Amino acid sequence: MLNSQGEVELPEVLDLGMVQGLRESLAAAIAEQNAIHIDAGKVERVGTPAVQVILAAGRDLSAENRTFVITKASDVFRSAFRDLGLDEQFSEWSET
Repeated sequence: MLNSQGEVELPEVLDLGMVQGLRESLAAAIAEQNAIHIDAGKVERVGTPAVQVILAAGRDLSAENRTFVITKASDVFRSAFRDLGLDEQFSEWSET
């Protein structure tokens, strides 16, 4: 999921079974990169635990004044944040 430029490309499905891998990919990205870009363009299904992992990563980076950006977010991905009342957080990190 992580490429050499610090971009994490999310898979189509981010359900409970994918959360551990997502957490590990984001932890590796945070350890290796100063700026993280999340490509959420392919996401067709996302669960609350995945949103929580992404939220935690974004907050950690933001607290350290590092860059965290969500790019190409699918409508499903946007809706997951909106449904959880996280519109403001999504807007802060979103690049359209």
